[in-house]
Amino acid sequence: MSRIVSYLKDPIHVMRFQHFCGVPYTAEELGGKFSRTEAPQSNGTKNGPVSNGIIYRNKIPASNSDPKSDSASNGDVGSVGTSAKSIRGHFFFDLLFRFSSGLGGEIFYITFLPFLVWDVDFHIARRIVYLWTLVMYTGQALKDVLKWPRPPKPVKRLETWFDNEYGFPSTHAIVAASIPYGCWMLARERYDFPSDVGFVIASVWCLLVCLSRLYLGVHTLLDLLAGFSVAVVFLVAGSFFLDPMDDFIAHTSYSPLVVMAVGIALMAIYPKQYVWCPARGDTCKIVGVGVGVAWSVWYVGDLLTDSLPDDGTLLHVTWPSKMVCITCALRWFLGCSLLGIVRFVMKEVALKGLPYVVPYDRSRPWREQVWMEVSVRLLTYGAIGFSVMRLAPGLFELAGKAVGLDLALKTL
Repeated sequence: MSRIVSYLKDPIHVMRFQHFCGVPYTAEELGGKFSRTEAPQSNGTKNGPVSNGIIYRNKIPASNSDPKSDSASNGDVGSVGTSAKSIRGHFFFDLLFRFSSGLGGEIFYITFLPFLVWDVDFHIARRIVYLWTLVMYTGQALKDVLKWPRPPKPVKRLETWFDNEYGFPSTHAIVAASIPYGCWMLARERYDFPSDVGFVIASVWCLLVCLSRLYLGVHTLLDLLAGFSVAVVFLVAGSFFLDPMDDFIAHTSYSPLVVMAVGIALMAIYPKQYVWCPARGDTCKIVGVGVGVAWSVWYVGDLLTDSLPDDGTLLHVTWPSKMVCITCALRWFLGCSLLGIVRFVMKEVALKGLPYVVPYDRSRPWREQVWMEVSVRLLTYGAIGFSVMRLAPGLFELAGKAVGLDLALKTL
């Protein structure tokens, strides 16, 4: 077993894949003629993140007394002494894998998940949000518990924002498996569609995201396989717990209190970090969205869910008309614009109001302080999650009346 782990963890596989995609390496590097001795990993110490003797200080926030400061200082990549911006593979691979990597980032979450709610199926969308929240929290927490470093030099790091995060397991691999395969599994229970085609689409999606992390030099094969395995465990378990969980959230009078208590508890027990990195903040964003969506589900119940026929037959899938496509596009554009406004307003309100009610040191950036960061993220992203089902439908109805289109979400 240790040999298998060592093989999958070997950075040479990352380097050879990068080289295949056009990233420059010397023959000595590709031949494995470099030190594989790992210095103690100290991302969790006060001396700063170290991986195999390399200190990563990229994008550590400078001290700033302004609670609204969200800036970061740019450091060197630290892996080969060159800036990530100066390293590129072949144009096609660079474009493909940078786009694919974006399928695991905040912009994707805040656009794709609402799209599922507004334009696809509320029944599927809310279960995907529950699954995404739980599986991503688990993956992020495991990183800070296990403290396994990212690929060491001479792997060339083409992405640097997450240098101060640990690498095992890959949360990109987790989300790359849980969202597409989760949608496929849930759709099979409700719709009559070519299941094999859906499986192929989910597989290609997952594969591209995983390969993008190798191309960018931020994960090993072991990281990716571990992330995929975590997602599979939750997908299998989800077939048993997602429906009861949704039923409790939607139909229990006190579920909002339980959901909020669980969200706060999850962040309270999140592993302690000694050096700032995006992990805790990103996790709090995800938990906040999950809490907000759960509240909206409790508020609207099943009003936006198409029920299956009494005889148990599946819903039929038809190609959307041109007008349906236009309607969906307008809802998506208006809704995402609204969420962007909600995010900006709530973050400003939280940053101005919270320093008066939670512990806050004005000599340090707010996101370096646990109470401030968690409170700001939960409030901001909880409001985003709730707005998906409360503010957005009202906006659609008003905009539809203004332009003479039916943009309302079914019975709401």
